[in-house]
Amino acid sequence: WAAQTSVLVHPGDLYVGLRPEKTFVRAGDQIAVDVVVSDLDGLSVPGKKVTVRSARLDWDQVAGEMKELEKDVESCELTSLADVVRCQLRTREAGRYRLLATVVDQHGRKSQTELFLYVLGDGMPAERGLERNAVRVVADKAEYRPGETAELLVVAPFAPAEGVVSLGRQGLAHLARFSITSKTETVRVQIPDGSHPVIAARVDLVGSATREN
Repeated sequence: WAAQTSVLVHPGDLYVGLRPEKTFVRAGDQIAVDVVVSDLDGLSVPGKKVTVRSARLDWDQVAGEMKELEKDVESCELTSLADVVRCQLRTREAGRYRLLATVVDQHGRKSQTELFLYVLGDGMPAERGLERNAVRVVADKAEYRPGETAELLVVAPFAPAEGVVSLGRQGLAHLARFSITSKTETVRVQIPDGSHPVIAARVDLVGSATREN
């Protein structure tokens, strides 16, 4: 006979929550993120020091190996309140950014929370491998109402490209063609009536990408 169970082990007595104002911004704009500290019961804890750090992720060759490096590092220090506290972080270049928030409890134990978002602009890092390319689609909000216009960030592996965006719910609800000239573009699409409770967005692209060395 055998039995097993799982146990949740907390890193400390505190957690730090992050909520960005937008899921993507443009290069040169600031990343606005709301910060809150809570205990293990989910109650907000004021008066705690929090460090929020942002960095652009890029690949570079180090000692003969390709490694992911942090560039354009920014940070802000704040003290938690009963409500959220907003942190502003600068951006310089386009790319994929990581936000890392750290809080320390009364016993010196650290708890970290991270999230990722995109910064739009020219100069997105190129894919270096020969794996099958994928298109990333990021919505500007978590929820929409029928009739609202959704702004979809399209992160493409190549540009220029021709694309089709389709919305589906028990069949095809919307289909539109578009063109992109850079690897990060936004596509606006109206949510059809009767789309609740859920609708799926799909983007297909046709284009080409060069590979060197």
